[in-house]
Amino acid sequence: MLTNERPTAEHPAAPGPEHSADAGLAVDWRAVRLTERSCCCLSQPAVVAVLPPPAGRPHPTELLLCGHHYRRSRRALAAMDARVMDPNGTPVPPQQIWVGQ
Repeated sequence: MLTNERPTAEHPAAPGPEHSADAGLAVDWRAVRLTERSCCCLSQPAVVAVLPPPAGRPHPTELLLCGHHYRRSRRALAAMDARVMDPNGTPVPPQQIWVGQ
């Protein structure tokens, strides 16, 4: 993801830990805001899903999902205890199916 961009009026700095679901998550919020497509398709990301690390991998994995793919995957994400946030870092509850623009 992009990491050398400077904050501007259109792309403010990343939210502080108070805006994320877990202060220990290392999400590059600036890169999330600047990206034009999800990991799953050509649509813009509606959510950031942070999957906890399984045995044998020391770090979590971030997925940028469009609204459609989030809706299709939300039960599996909840079963994996994934943290799901909108691109501003606001937690998205598992029962909320309509996200994005």
